[in-house]
Amino acid sequence: MTQSQTFRNGITINIDENDKSEYGKVSDLDHINPSLEFYLVDNASDFTDACIVGAGCGVATGILESAGVSTTNIEPNADRFAILDQNFSDETNIEKACSDANGTGTMYFFDDNKSGGILDMIFGDSSQETDIVTVDSLILANCDLLVVSANGKEVDVLKGAETLIGDNSGIKVVIEWKPDQISNINTAIQYLRDNFTSIKIIHWETGDTISFNTVDVDENEENLRAVMTATLLLEWKVSDGEKVQQIFRN
Repeated sequence: MTQSQTFRNGITINIDENDKSEYGKVSDLDHINPSLEFYLVDNASDFTDACIVGAGCGVATGILESAGVSTTNIEPNADRFAILDQNFSDETNIEKACSDANGTGTMYFFDDNKSGGILDMIFGDSSQETDIVTVDSLILANCDLLVVSANGKEVDVLKGAETLIGDNSGIKVVIEWKPDQISNINTAIQYLRDNFTSIKIIHWETGDTISFNTVDVDENEENLRAVMTATLLLEWKVSDGEKVQQIFRN
């Protein structure tokens, strides 16, 4: 069953009242992920076209749509996708999972916590077969924001989005970071070190303001290991070849 909820960020959307995690947060706190939500509130006017992986019922979509941003929303869970599509039928909504290669897989989850579903990691009391695509295979043009929430599979999604990120100079990449759900934290941190020049933890502060804590992975990668969950803002490390391509495009 769905329930209409108004968030403290200003949007009103339908959400799944059977999802104990998300519904509980919204009912008690009027938000789900305030770091992401208020980052988008503060910066939505900087974007024109966004891709949201793990869009859920559409919280990020709603914030961006209200600011006039066009969104491509990707959500693998059938029930959550149905709510997303009901909330934002005018946006581009894709019922698939994202990873580093196209194919098929299985989403595993608890039926009362579909927002916690994980691709190809056996747990929970329910499962659902799903098609898998890379972000790059969607051939999105002029994307200036990529948001990824994949319950520990964010790096896999980024690997499948490297062309999109490299081709769009200045793109903002925002990911959820949950070390306990990442199968190999060392490999994940090394990927961030190798591919991004800037890693910032987005902090939600009193008064619904946002601050940033820059992480120097070479000096103190423990900041990425110690957190239970964080929202990261990443800046892509542009290669020499990409610099040449950008010069010719401009």
